[in-house]
Amino acid sequence: MSSRLTMTRLKTVWMETAGRLSPRASIVAGMVLLLVIALIDWTSNPLIGVSIFYLVPIALVTWKNSRRAGLCMAVLCGGVWLVIEFKTNKLYSAQVIPVWNAVGRTLFFCLVSALMSEVLRRKRVEQSLRESERQVAEVSEREQRRIGEDLHDGLCQQLVGIAFAARKLAARLSDLSLSETKDASEIAQLLGDAISQARDAARGLYLVQLEADGLASALDELAAKTRLRHKIACRFVDNITSPIAGEMVVTSLFRIAREAVNNAIKHAQATKIIVTLTVDERQIRLDVEDNGRGLPSGFEAHGGLGLQIMNYRAQMIQASFNMVTRSDGGVRITCLLSQPAKSKV
Repeated sequence: MSSRLTMTRLKTVWMETAGRLSPRASIVAGMVLLLVIALIDWTSNPLIGVSIFYLVPIALVTWKNSRRAGLCMAVLCGGVWLVIEFKTNKLYSAQVIPVWNAVGRTLFFCLVSALMSEVLRRKRVEQSLRESERQVAEVSEREQRRIGEDLHDGLCQQLVGIAFAARKLAARLSDLSLSETKDASEIAQLLGDAISQARDAARGLYLVQLEADGLASALDELAAKTRLRHKIACRFVDNITSPIAGEMVVTSLFRIAREAVNNAIKHAQATKIIVTLTVDERQIRLDVEDNGRGLPSGFEAHGGLGLQIMNYRAQMIQASFNMVTRSDGGVRITCLLSQPAKSKV
């Protein structure tokens, strides 16, 4: 166990140290490593092969530089190995044998460098795409907030004024005992309903910046509004013991929970919904469970727009998303992601 811990610590130190190196510094470090490995190869027993260690400077240079730099280091390592073989190894029956072996090893070094470079390139592309998607999502959130604010402060206020005028008109018509009083009252009632819908839409679009306790409050309010509006049992379970880092994470989790609750009401016809948020120092977990009809056959393969939206928002925050049918009926939606590591001061 101690040896495993030691290897893990060495690997961590190596990765952290190599990660801090600039491209030029990595080339210098690669050359130093090559000289050390060559010296060990020179002084060691010819029967002991150390050619595998030449991959260390090759990997370092390839990681921190371009593919061309990695291939150059691979060719250089192959050349150094060949020189050492000619100078120290007397076991070959013909001089063409170490040359042939050097060519094979050099090709192997180049192949490893090329494969590593391709893996790193794809990883950087994926990171770039995730960063672009994150920026697009942030812009989208800002636009939604702006639209929600304009909707609340603009359209809602105008509707309130019109509703007030309609009620005032209905009161005057009532004083005159005119038959149009009922029509005016209905107009005022419809305007009141429109105001409520517009305010709900504005609240859905506009979400203020939340911390962990703010997210808990928002989810608790979501459960309360669901109980009041749809007359079903909906409750929120708070298992938060650590703050959540990142506004995008908080916003995405809330929107996933709201979409899951809406789907449970509209499509599953659930009468009981439980929203659970569990947060500790290591991970964040959001569960939304219902007692509805469950998933229809073939739903996992095709899904719906709501499922696609929730899955997309989970990808935005690099979280896993899972939807399964419970053994006792209904659906459980789970969104799980790791908390960012805290930097040590």
